[in-house]
Amino acid sequence: MNLRALALALVVTGCAPTLAGQLKGPGGIIVTSKEARVNISSLAPDNKAAPVVVEVDSSGRFAASESLEPGPYLVEALVPGFAPESRRVMLGETDGLEIEMKPVPRARASTVGANYGGDPDRGAGGATLTPPNL
Repeated sequence: MNLRALALALVVTGCAPTLAGQLKGPGGIIVTSKEARVNISSLAPDNKAAPVVVEVDSSGRFAASESLEPGPYLVEALVPGFAPESRRVMLGETDGLEIEMKPVPRARASTVGANYGGDPDRGAGGATLTPPNL
């Protein structure tokens, strides 16, 4: 490969489209977590590539490290404590993507009832206990 062909290959590779964005919550707050992930899946019928899994940095930003073919993609954001969010995007028409995450309400534990009283001659289920004759 001559020097001109090598330079052209580097330019073409460096210009290949990629997908990047940021996760935000209500009020524009930055959403991040060590467990946060973004899945990028091609929706093109002829593309059989596996989904790309991207980590989210401390500023809520994500970016695919490899180049992607232009076309339709499904971007799914998964962050603990937030509802999963997904967007359909057309790579080549989208420069940056902002995904607004919605917090999941925390469940509250409540007690229904408990049997605290007891009779020493009866089991917890109300059965009569009779010791064997020896």
